Amino acid sequence: MTKRIGLLTSGGDCGGLNAVIRAVAVRGVSHGWVLGIRNGSMGLLRQPPDAEKPRSGGLDAAMMRDRRGYRRRRRCRADPGGSLPRVEVVAAHIDRLRRGGRNFALVVVAESVRDPAGDYVHCQHAGGQKSYGGVGATLAEAIAHLTGAETRVTVLGHLQRGGQPTAGDRFVASAFDVYAVDLVAAGRFDRMVAWQNRLVVDVPLAVAIAMPHCVDLDGALVRTARGLGICLGDG
Repeated sequence: MTKRIGLLTSGGDCGGLNAVIRAVAVRGVSHGWVLGIRNGSMGLLRQPPDAEKPRSGGLDAAMMRDRRGYRRRRRCRADPGGSLPRVEVVAAHIDRLRRGGRNFALVVVAESVRDPAGDYVHCQHAGGQKSYGGVGATLAEAIAHLTGAETRVTVLGHLQRGGQPTAGDRFVASAFDVYAVDLVAAGRFDRMVAWQNRLVVDVPLAVAIAMPHCVDLDGALVRTARGLGICLGDG
C-alpha cells in the first residue's frame, strides 16, 4: 500500500540535519512516499498541509526532527519542571568569587524554569502566541539587585546552532531515518527511534515521555561540579 510521509524540521537547525533529510528522501522517495512540508509544524497543521508537490488526500505519517536530536514519528490524525535557584545563594557565591579576585561569573538557567512564585516565565509574541523564555532576564535582574554587578543575558537558542556535523552525526542521522522509514513501511506508528548499545531501536512515544529524566543530585556530574566550586543554587 502506498504511503505518504511528510518530512519537516521542528525547532531549528542542528548538526546532521541534511543527513536526516537525505536518508528519509533516499529511502522513501522511490516509493512516492515523501512530501516536503513548508514552514515546519505550522505547515503540517494546515489543511491541506503546506507541502511540496501536494497531492489530494492527507498524510499517513509525519516525521519530525528537532535540534535536541531525537527522532519522532507520529501517525497523522512531562511537565517541564524546576524552579529558579535560591537567588540569594547565587548572589553570595558571586560575592565570594569577587573577594577571591575574579571579576566575572557565568550563570546558566533553563528556559522552562519557574519563577519564585511557581509560575512559568513566557515571552509574548506578535499575534498573542507565547513561548517559554525570559527567565534569564528575571534572574539577571535579581542578581544585579543583590550584588550591584552588571549583568548581561544571552539566549543560546540560536547561538549554539551551526557548525559542521561530524561523521558520527551523519551516520547516526542516516541510521535513525532509514529505520524510521522502515517502521512506516511496517505500519508501526507512534514510536521514537533511539540508539542503544550500538544498535538502532524503537520505543513507544508513551514510554519515552512517561517520566522526566531528572538530574541525580548524588551522581558523578553533580559531585564533579561541586568539587570544582560550581554553585548549583541550592546552598
